[in-house]
Amino acid sequence: MQRIYLDVPFEEKDQAREQGARWDKQAKRWYIFTDQDKSGFARWLSQSSSSPSEQGNRAPNGLDRWVNVRADSFYLASTHHTCFRCQLRTPIYGFVLPRSYESMALQLPAHLGDGQGINSVYSYPDLLDWLNTEISRTWVSQGVEALPYNIYYLSDPIVAHMRQVAPSYRKVKQLWSNTCVHCRGVISDATKSDQPLLSPRSSTAAAYTELTPVGIAFEAGARSLVTGIEFVHRMAIRPA
Repeated sequence: MQRIYLDVPFEEKDQAREQGARWDKQAKRWYIFTDQDKSGFARWLSQSSSSPSEQGNRAPNGLDRWVNVRADSFYLASTHHTCFRCQLRTPIYGFVLPRSYESMALQLPAHLGDGQGINSVYSYPDLLDWLNTEISRTWVSQGVEALPYNIYYLSDPIVAHMRQVAPSYRKVKQLWSNTCVHCRGVISDATKSDQPLLSPRSSTAAAYTELTPVGIAFEAGARSLVTGIEFVHRMAIRPA
């Protein structure tokens, strides 16, 4: 029977169990079956899907599967960080893209400006319609390494790979996020100053970050992207 996976915070796990949710040890997720009464699970269903690999493949603002960064392959970045909730060390993961990666440059037409000019008209539905046309976007090869973060969409092959090697990396509300393996607390991709957590600030910090080559095409939708990672050459590359 098909499962519906739930987004249950750690502190609400007992409530989910009392309502009839079951625990998937492999996926580390609570779930219900499709034939169960869903009325008691509404608050945990908003970002759920029928399987973990389908979790959250929808871009914000109604743009379904909008990819804005891609590469022929990627490095899985991994290190450890102190959980903000339980203060224990937990593994965290991210993606480093090679210099051959491409990102999308949006080419806005004049009539879709900010609405501040004389006789200018801004229609948000028009913007969404326009973004779904091929003419709106141009792929640009950047020539430097990049680290996408605040990711709202990952292609299905990437999701399947992450479920196998990093099950604590999962969709929480609108974004793919690291979660603590001890308390399942969410670990933000960025610091309070909006610096990406996985981007090392020194060569010493970089030495504690491992890069594992993954020969899968990378397709993602990211709200943020850091390019030209300063200490990427000091990261430890593991065999594939």
